[in-house]
Amino acid sequence: MRIMMKSLSSQRLIDAYFSSIDLKLEKEFIQLLLLEIKKRNINIDKLPPCTLKSDINFEGERE
Repeated sequence: MRIMMKSLSSQRLIDAYFSSIDLKLEKEFIQLLLLEIKKRNINIDKLPPCTLKSDINFEGERE
């Protein structure tokens, strides 16, 4: 899985993260994506509003 994560651009990783939340995929998968986001030091709280879904907090849970 780690090799696949490395091949994703940061934007595709972020898109995959939010899409997986919208699609209500497995929590473990969402956590893997979030872990990779954190490893890359991507602050998803500071993304432009068009990318960031406002009803999702940083831990991947709906508010």
